[in-house]
Amino acid sequence: MKSPLQKTRAALKRSRQNLAKLTASKRDAAGGLPVFEADTYARSPSESSLTKAKRSDYNLKELSESSDEEEGRHQRHRADAKGRRSWALVLVAAACLGGAGYAATRAAQPSPILHADRSLRTATDLFRRAAAADGLRSAEFTRATDALNPFLEALHLGLAPLVRVNVVKLQNAGAEKTQDSIEALVRAERRAGTDDDDASVSVAVLWNGRILQLCERLIRDVVRSDAPMPELAHRAYKTTLEPHHNWIMRSGARALLRLTPDRRTLFEARLGYAADGPALRADLEAFAAAVRACVDRLDALFRAADSRERL
Repeated sequence: MKSPLQKTRAALKRSRQNLAKLTASKRDAAGGLPVFEADTYARSPSESSLTKAKRSDYNLKELSESSDEEEGRHQRHRADAKGRRSWALVLVAAACLGGAGYAATRAAQPSPILHADRSLRTATDLFRRAAAADGLRSAEFTRATDALNPFLEALHLGLAPLVRVNVVKLQNAGAEKTQDSIEALVRAERRAGTDDDDASVSVAVLWNGRILQLCERLIRDVVRSDAPMPELAHRAYKTTLEPHHNWIMRSGARALLRLTPDRRTLFEARLGYAADGPALRADLEAFAAAVRACVDRLDALFRAADSRERL
């Protein structure tokens, strides 16, 4: 029976073989490097998904080969090999996400840039307005999740690109401009039988709702507990997103969770708060309450339909 490391290497080998069939191994005219290797040093913002996949495959090949050499010479360093496997999985996930993100966002209009120190308050205000008495307002909810991205990037949990892809799905579906509620849009998709489509509003709000659940749980734990941030992030992930992830995504997520910044770095250096100040606590509590109101409405929406998919 193959070990997880052997399975990973076999998958990488198949990936390289498939890429070899798609494109000939041309050499870069300037530096004599393979095209995908040259791309590692000169990346273009508009590079294709295939180019990203080739560059990722080359980097993963290097990781795999270096793991072979290290394991052959130093059998006692299996913990290091395990760490490399985790990072290989993170890179695979990042490559897939990069391709999906590029395909989904290339048609979208760029949104105004918010700095991380204003992101939390702006998103809180929009989430409050989104959770109306007559339903979850789609325009405000879409703008709120978009405004939250700088804060998510400051967390370094890999959530920002995921949220952005779903925001673009909502924008492409017209959710940012309509007066209809999220509930009305989702019910219309159910009647049309399109609620399972990847580009649907239903799928976008389902996954962004799960990510918002994680954020709300993390923020509440930060307010209540003095435990290290990586520990709190792992606890929040375990009770929200982890049940919906396969083993590859879980391995990548756990590796990213270990990189969660400490409180002082996150709140003082990146968000501009005093780490123990009253303003930070007030803003975090207000954010958690506003997000909770939206998440509760999404949860009720999927439960009411007796859907197999839940937040």
